[in-house]
Amino acid sequence: MRDWATLFLRYGQGVPLVGDGERVTLQNSCHLVHVEKAGDDAVTVLQRVAQDTFVPLASQNRCCGSAGTYNVVHTDWALKILDQKMAEVEEEAPDRILVNNPGCQLQMQWGTTRREKTERIAVEHLASYVYRAARKGLREYE
Repeated sequence: MRDWATLFLRYGQGVPLVGDGERVTLQNSCHLVHVEKAGDDAVTVLQRVAQDTFVPLASQNRCCGSAGTYNVVHTDWALKILDQKMAEVEEEAPDRILVNNPGCQLQMQWGTTRREKTERIAVEHLASYVYRAARKGLREYE
């Protein structure tokens, strides 16, 4: 099994990526970091996006509190983990939180909702973000 970012780095080398001038950060999937050992691939892809600024979280490779069903089974603990994560996100002041796992996406969306930041901080899957940046990049370089 391979993460799409790993495949993109291998097969998408010539694809120009152009962002919208945003500050973006990443919440890496625990599984990709600790099991697949592929967390750096997402960072490498993000660093290729022109016009956007990647602001890494010190805790980007630590759990956001989702952890499969952890946030359902241990909601109180999951919220404590999420609140710590969101405090760090707010310090970095990104326009967009990028994730590479649907569970993390829901958890981070929950975090922006709980802190009433949904108008200012978007949460998006990394694949959607890169797709949009590739479309823009290809249009600009036609």
